[in-house]
Amino acid sequence: MKKKDISIILPVYNAEEIIDRTINTIEKQSYNNFELIIINDGSTDHTKEICLQHSEKNPKIKYIEIENNGVSNARNLGVSMAKGEYICFIDSDDEYDSKFLETMVRQIEEKKLVVCAYDRINEKNGNIRKIKVDKNINAKQIKQQIETLQANLLFNQVWNKIYSKSIIKENNIKFDKNLSIGEDYIFNIEYIKYIESIEYIDKILYKYYTKETGLSLLKRDNKLKIKLENWKKNKKLYIEKGWNLEYLYNQYIQICLAGISKFVFHKKFKENIKDNIVDNSQFEEIIKNSISQKNKIIAKIFLNNRILILYLLGVLAKVYRKVYKIRKVD
Repeated sequence: MKKKDISIILPVYNAEEIIDRTINTIEKQSYNNFELIIINDGSTDHTKEICLQHSEKNPKIKYIEIENNGVSNARNLGVSMAKGEYICFIDSDDEYDSKFLETMVRQIEEKKLVVCAYDRINEKNGNIRKIKVDKNINAKQIKQQIETLQANLLFNQVWNKIYSKSIIKENNIKFDKNLSIGEDYIFNIEYIKYIESIEYIDKILYKYYTKETGLSLLKRDNKLKIKLENWKKNKKLYIEKGWNLEYLYNQYIQICLAGISKFVFHKKFKENIKDNIVDNSQFEEIIKNSISQKNKIIAKIFLNNRILILYLLGVLAKVYRKVYKIRKVD
């Protein structure tokens, strides 16, 4: 049986300190039917020289250089050039396990999405958080799988997955170049419209490195708005599929609470709430249709703009998020 061909898409930008490590983990894969497409997105450091050293020695590596236009544009270009039957993505500061491709491709089929667990590594303090599901979800319906993966931080990314190129191409699925956050999430929302099942692999096959510092949403004023807009796109999918919206109602409330938790110690708390959480119609829908009394109560608080109560909810949400993070770090 012919081995399946895989195209790996790697956008890079000013990654001279870590790109060698990343490419090495790809070259050391136990599965060798792959091509690596490196898209240099206008780097101004020595990234080009390092990538060329690899491409000149390894015929599996294709090196492309373009003007800087963002990761979404680079990924779209990589997909357009891909010759493989299946597509994987990797970020320039991350690593594949040596059996990433071998394990993922074994489970992939035309109408399927394959997802693996990963390590989230904080480079500042060395903490490693294992991102995985502690139960078998492969026998569940796809809606339940998506919700479980989202709840366990495994759905939104593209780099812990393998995709069918034909689904991407035939349905013109692309990364939105206008989004600064959440572009992976929207790509996945579009992709799952055309698949029949998800296969979850309970193995750590990817290392995701982060320099997470806990900077607030105030550093990116539109982050909460973008999250809520992306949520609406997910809601549209649920409506198209005829799925129950209760999970999404709960998710909407959680996004809003997480958002206000970032504003609680800012002097313009009230203004930030007004500027970032403005969709009263959605709160009205939750009050009318949700089966959760807690969600209804919180939606009423937002709808009636009870600032003091919202402030207290924000403080509680902030404390909970910190405790949750501590518990999840191994």
